[in-house]
Amino acid sequence: MQKLLDKWQIDTSELLAFGDGNNDLEMLALANESYAMKNGSKEVLKTAKYTAPSNDEDSVLRMIESYLYE
Repeated sequence: MQKLLDKWQIDTSELLAFGDGNNDLEMLALANESYAMKNGSKEVLKTAKYTAPSNDEDSVLRMIESYLYE
């Protein structure tokens, strides 16, 4: 993930990340704003800074919309 951020010249402070599985751990740890889905793994819930409703509730879309319309 860090290689992609460097390539695209994106700072971690600009990264908004959502995850539910252990494959998301690196991304969640890097992101300034990281969300674990409520139904995510225990490791994801520990790593992310915040918890969002489960991904069965369109929560990623709702969270992104809230950031865009702040």
